[in-house]
Amino acid sequence: MNLKEFNETSSADLQPHLKACVSIPAFSHALINQRPYLNRQDLLETAKANIATWSAEEVTEALSQHPRIGEKKAPENLSVVEAENSRQEQQGVQDSDLSTWESANASYEKQFGHVFLIRADGRDSAEMLSELKRRMKNSPQQEELERKQQLGEISLLRLEKLVNA
Repeated sequence: MNLKEFNETSSADLQPHLKACVSIPAFSHALINQRPYLNRQDLLETAKANIATWSAEEVTEALSQHPRIGEKKAPENLSVVEAENSRQEQQGVQDSDLSTWESANASYEKQFGHVFLIRADGRDSAEMLSELKRRMKNSPQQEELERKQQLGEISLLRLEKLVNA
């Protein structure tokens, strides 16, 4: 959709599109309630400002909606749009990498207690695995900041794709 359509679409119709960007209700509400936007940059700046306010609890809840890197079957709680976003973003993961990812994900989840999250779009499997290994050295506090940053990057990329003109 273009910016004009974004500004004019009903809240009820826009909500599922924004949920597909990130499953944080405050994000959707803020972007809907601050319409109309003068330009795309105005929308993205509003989104960035909202991302900065996300709590650890909101990020954790949103992470429960994200599949693991290397998971070919999306969790059943994802919408069709969310599952397709994930599939497209993880194109850098090859079938030959799946067992490596299964092991790496298990190690990460054992250490941090949640799914490893990284902006996969534009990255290949080796780069993402390198990032996972680097982040395994993080303290829980450092990792909390990294996962918020990554979720923000994912959300902004999805919003940019949603409002493409």
